[in-house]
This record gives sequence, C-alpha cells and structure tokens, in this order.
Amino acid sequence: MPGAYLCVQPETNCGAGLIADRAKEVGVGLRFVRPFAGETVPTRLPDGVDGLIVLGGSMGAHDDAAHPWLTATKGLLAATVHDGAPVLGVCLGHQLLTVALGGAVRRSPDGRVCAVVEVSTAGTADAVFGSLPQRAPVLQWNEDVAVVLPPDAAVLATSSTGRPQIVRFARRAWGLQVHPEAVAEQARTWGGPADRPVVDALAAQVDEVAAAWAGPLDAFLALGGRP
Repeated sequence: MPGAYLCVQPETNCGAGLIADRAKEVGVGLRFVRPFAGETVPTRLPDGVDGLIVLGGSMGAHDDAAHPWLTATKGLLAATVHDGAPVLGVCLGHQLLTVALGGAVRRSPDGRVCAVVEVSTAGTADAVFGSLPQRAPVLQWNEDVAVVLPPDAAVLATSSTGRPQIVRFARRAWGLQVHPEAVAEQARTWGGPADRPVVDALAAQVDEVAAAWAGPLDAFLALGGRP
C-alpha cells in the first residue's frame, strides 16, 4: 500500500471528502497543496509521494491568467503521467488532465449540469473503475466538459448525452467529470438556493454513493509508486 499521494486542492470549499475518508481507512496519507492559499504547485512529485490527485474548482481549465497555478498544475499532471505514477483528476482536475495531454475543454453544449446522476462502467475491464456497480449514484456539477480527448484515451462511462464521465488517459491515469468525493455539507457551499434540491438528494443517497465508490477509490489508492 502506498505511503502518500499529493492532492492539489484548488479552492477552500473543494476538499477531498470521500477520497480523504478512503485514504484514512486504507492507511494512505494525503499531502495537500492549496494554491488558493499561496502554496506552490511543484513541477514533479516530491520524494516520498506515490501519486497525484487534482480536485475540482470553479475556475476553468484555461483561466491561467487569473489563476497562474493552473499552468503549473497542468505541467505537473503531464509530468506525473509521463513518469508512470498514478493520477486521478476530479472535475476541474479531469479537465486539466485532458488539456495537459493534448485534448480540448470548452463550455458544455448541454449547459450547466447540477444533478445526482448514475454512472456505470459495466462491461469494462478497467482495473480501477471497472468495479463500479451497474447503478452508481454520484454528484455531477460542472459547466465545462472535455470536447476532444487526448490520443489513446479510453472512455469508461458517459452521461445520458454522451459526454465522457470517466476516462482512462493512460495506464495509470484517470479522470472523473463527476464528484464521488463530494459530501452534502461541502456541496451546500457550491451553489445557491436553486441548487438545494440537488444537495438534498445527494444527502439522501450519501450511503449509496460511499458504498458504490469506495472500492474503485481504494483500488486507485492501492496503486502507488512508479513502475
């Protein structure tokens, strides 16, 4: 089992949630880099760190002028994939990974999405997310989407409109457009009153979300290290 993962947290209210819970459960440390607090995103994984997780945030993947650390994060993602260490991008992290590896991200043609949805990787042989149950509830909350995936990327799950929801970018690199880490208390800080029914729906299914995603997240955390 790996010792630690570097976790880039773009905003104060976008914590690791269920990912942190699973890491604690399986004995994996998370070392946070919080660029919103002025912390520097490294160019390579530090010594003693086995993999990389990049969480979500309200900024876009191309908002480098307003958030210069996005450039460094894309560089770190590309370098970590190249080095062969495990990588997981969540929502914004997924979009940054898409761009870092040569794909394209734009505003969603479907408009802003805020809903509790069901995704499944049924029929896939993916070593990490292939273990998702056939009906896995999860929060989807985004305005941007990957419109062109990098070469060799494999779509493991899509939305009802065909947008990628789970992507394997490389042998040990995955992106999730959805938010399996999100807990209701955290999600309540993301939107306004109109989003309250969605957050309430998430709260009502929190046990189902945790049960569905615990196995895949544990499998990712168990990868560790460079091959």
